[in-house]
Amino acid sequence: MGRSRVTPPLPEGGGAGRGRAASAARDRAGGKALDVAPLRVARTSGPSRQRGGEKPNRREHHDGVLVIGGGLAGLSAALAAAPRRVLVLSAAPLMRGCSSAWAQGGIAAALSDDDTPELHADDTVAAGAGLVEAEAAAVLTREGPDAVRALAALGAPFDRDARGRFAQSLEAAHGRARVARVKGDGAGAAIMEAVVAAVRAALSVEVREGVRVRRLLLDRDGRVRGVLAEQNGRLLEIVAPATVLATGGLGGLYAVTTNPAAVRGEGLALAALAGAVIADPEF
Repeated sequence: MGRSRVTPPLPEGGGAGRGRAASAARDRAGGKALDVAPLRVARTSGPSRQRGGEKPNRREHHDGVLVIGGGLAGLSAALAAAPRRVLVLSAAPLMRGCSSAWAQGGIAAALSDDDTPELHADDTVAAGAGLVEAEAAAVLTREGPDAVRALAALGAPFDRDARGRFAQSLEAAHGRARVARVKGDGAGAAIMEAVVAAVRAALSVEVREGVRVRRLLLDRDGRVRGVLAEQNGRLLEIVAPATVLATGGLGGLYAVTTNPAAVRGEGLALAALAGAVIADPEF
């Protein structure tokens, strides 16, 4: 379906409608009042699919960053936004219902003396056989080493060699040993435990679990201004100057998957309904 840039990217690259949300944040920073009424729910051109036409019970204004998703991407975005106030919405309790905690293999990054981000990017582009955007690969591989070090600083117990360096393994199409692991195949759960602890301790971050986002809210110019969410069977609107979608993939849509069944591509659907162009969703 074309090589349009995927929206939403993750903290390795942003949030759904990020340009629109960032524009909203700039409006606020510049002293302009946010245009939050009237807002419309992003949906197809057909009739509303809200349950029985039910309307939101209330509207809440969050003066900060609204993050949708409680996996590694969403929680990393929440920590990166400090000292701005952050509200994280997660459909499931943290550590559950996200692929991050299930990941086993580790994180690939150019951390050794004989490796560079450029070599890593070259390997990535070559392995993609025409499907990889070179610019995106360059950003990912350039920022990867610092991201791993930041996770280690939060307490993620990466395996180390006798000299205290990251112990890395050679896998797949990598030309260097660059996969940093935790206790062999326990990377996902261990990293998430460290990140969740940091988020719980962060005074600037509030996490609400058991909240499922149903639609994005758009203003009259089509900019993302927040979400329509459901909690305990009740609908509410949450309006914010910046909204980040970090909801993970869609493995749960497949009959056979190594991802949690709850991961069903809802974030991609929310973005598409708001006007984003989705590329290569099969991945």
